[in-house]
Amino acid sequence: MPFPTIVRPTSSRHSPPSPPRSLDVEEDIADYAPGGYLNVKVGEEYRSPTRNCAYKVIRKLGWGHFSTVWLIKNHDDHRYAALKVCSSKYGITAKDEIALLMKVRKRAFRSVTTTHGRVESAEHPGSRHIISLLDYFSARGRFQGEDHICMVFEPLGENLLNLLDKCRGHYGGRNEHGGLSLNLLKTIGKQVLMGLQFLHDECGLVHTDIKPENILVGLPNKQEYVHAHLATTGTLPPKRVVLSEARPAHGERRRHYVDMYSSQPIPSPFLPTALGNGSWNGSANTLNSSSHSSSRSRSRGNFSSLIVQISDLGNATPVDRHYTEDIQTRQYRSPEAIIQRSDWGFPVDIWSVACMLFELATGDYLFDPRARRNAWEKDDDHMAQIIELCGDFDLGLKMGGRFSRDIFNSRGALRHIHTLKPITLPHLLAENYRFHSHDAKQFAAFLGPMLRVDPELRATAAEMMMHEWLGSHGPTPWVSTGQPQIAQSYEDYEWTA
Repeated sequence: MPFPTIVRPTSSRHSPPSPPRSLDVEEDIADYAPGGYLNVKVGEEYRSPTRNCAYKVIRKLGWGHFSTVWLIKNHDDHRYAALKVCSSKYGITAKDEIALLMKVRKRAFRSVTTTHGRVESAEHPGSRHIISLLDYFSARGRFQGEDHICMVFEPLGENLLNLLDKCRGHYGGRNEHGGLSLNLLKTIGKQVLMGLQFLHDECGLVHTDIKPENILVGLPNKQEYVHAHLATTGTLPPKRVVLSEARPAHGERRRHYVDMYSSQPIPSPFLPTALGNGSWNGSANTLNSSSHSSSRSRSRGNFSSLIVQISDLGNATPVDRHYTEDIQTRQYRSPEAIIQRSDWGFPVDIWSVACMLFELATGDYLFDPRARRNAWEKDDDHMAQIIELCGDFDLGLKMGGRFSRDIFNSRGALRHIHTLKPITLPHLLAENYRFHSHDAKQFAAFLGPMLRVDPELRATAAEMMMHEWLGSHGPTPWVSTGQPQIAQSYEDYEWTA
């Protein structure tokens, strides 16, 4: 065993991993009560007053804490799209998200000066990796006075957690070959960083919730691909569930029903072998697989035509005007967010990227804190795990947060956890996840700058985009609003006001 038994139960790095997260579970029926989800039904139509068109609901794609997501078809142009229907109690949050998405769309196109002196309109390359809002409107709910904000997006494939689950299922285990290939990770990593560079430097926004569920895979030839998929798969019928029983004034009981649909996300054009060590050329039917190659090599495959997009800007915030200090999903939470400092900014997203890429590579969380009754809280264990992996850090970085004094004493030592077992990231990858020594060192060298505890020293998205580990994977050129494309890299342009 690479780790001796220590006093506290720690993350999956030291003890048996938690069961894999499952996407098979649907939303809770209780969340359809007043203030909750809208009971959307397949075959219904929703009219948009801004575009004066009707959208027909085809099937359910998925759901989240704030909303359900549906595949829809525009009656006028017969194009498919994704409809995000927000819970009525999150109306203000949904309107904030729309405002941010409008800002993102506005900042995506600007006048640029080419190296030949011409001024043309071009799309910022990073904006292609942020989900794009097409339309929005409000739908009346089933309960009195309720309205549900609806947002229309381009149809996209499944999220990265779904892809990771496919890889786990194909290889028969969570840790043994349980991650995506490193070449696929290079493509994903570069594009996520490009999207964040655009959000950070051009839009002034912090996403605050980067994780596999919020990164979606783009579909090749979207409309044709969705149409072909629907032609070969049926829409699952709903299950009618009793929400509640009400007793009107005259004394008779009246039941409220909800039609619960199973999520059917549009699958990405991958075969399972592509996730681990194959190569994909962008076609739904073409895959050059290397399934019999060595289990220790994770670098095979060419995924340069893959496109991913950052979604769910519902928790995004302007860097200079925080909506809340309670940010980030637990396993991807940065040190400054754990102690709830108020001076956090763009670096919190970079920390999350590193945690996410580790998870995609290994199938395990990098940090998976657990509480122990009458001993310590999750925040204590989380910080202990960070110190184990990243090393101890200055007292000044530990103080100044709302929870600093709960986690650290006046000398900067952990208050409730006293036994730590340091480990380096290359050793963790090689010993626990059977990475080849060279791959472990190279991958750790890439993650390291994003895992610097000091936010001032943590690498930026723009800096990480240029890291040698990424190489030329997933090139995304500037794209002119006309033809032909007018540049191939950031260096070819200067922004003009």
